Amino acid sequence: MSASRHGVLIRHLTGDLPAQARRAHAFLATADELLVPDLIVAEVVYVLESFYEVEGERVAELVRATSSRGEAALESLRIVRSRVDDNA
Repeated sequence: MSASRHGVLIRHLTGDLPAQARRAHAFLATADELLVPDLIVAEVVYVLESFYEVEGERVAELVRATSSRGEAALESLRIVRSRVDDNA
């Protein structure tokens, strides 16, 4: 099991910095199991909302999609989803 840093998920979700985004996509595609701690999810939400100016509803969709597609296992899925949904 690997743990992810927020930068990997940000690149994956935004496609920003294309070379890094390709590496992030490849990493997530080949990781057997990826654990995303709550703190990393919070950082991803913060960066998407503040720097990328993504609306809360879209941020919630992205986080839910990442966990539901099996790209990553969120540490506290129920808690994180409720917090993200509150943000939407």
